[in-house]
Amino acid sequence: MGNEYETSYKITGFFISYRLRNEFKNDNVQLFPNPNSGIFTIQSNDEILIESIIVNSITNNRLIKIIKPQATSVKVDLYKEDSGIYIAEIKFRDGTTINKKIEWF
Repeated sequence: MGNEYETSYKITGFFISYRLRNEFKNDNVQLFPNPNSGIFTIQSNDEILIESIIVNSITNNRLIKIIKPQATSVKVDLYKEDSGIYIAEIKFRDGTTINKKIEWF
């Protein structure tokens, strides 16, 4: 059973490392301030409406789901959550989905 845990950890570590390097590079969306103190803004630079925002912990536990804000800028409050690194999945009206890393310290 010890080997399964080590293998799972290595796979998870690779997955997190891969996501942080490859999925978070996108200039069409700003997330600021970042790092932050639990409250931040997500803004579309292309003026495309945001359909939904899902914020997950780095271990993929869903913390917040905002559906149909129909805005190009949305303020998000994670103040009640523990500080750490989170992932925001932002879906737009045009079908695009972008992931952003959130650093709350």
